[in-house]
Amino acid sequence: MFRMSLRDEQKRAKRTRILAAAEHQFATLGFEAATVRAIAKEAGVGLGTVLLYFESKHALLLEVWRERVLARGLAGPE
Repeated sequence: MFRMSLRDEQKRAKRTRILAAAEHQFATLGFEAATVRAIAKEAGVGLGTVLLYFESKHALLLEVWRERVLARGLAGPE
């Protein structure tokens, strides 16, 4: 059975925190008012870390949407 390394688990957890913070910021403030800085602060990471994982606020929005669609099983074949 494959087991992720501790480092990989930490990266995945960090990415998950960033996406959760982004979703919260977008839902609360709307896309235009939400800032990457506020998302980083809520996720407990630096601004540069968010931009390392996601190239832009738009990329974050698309990934939040994609994860929500997949979580609900609404996505068609890729």
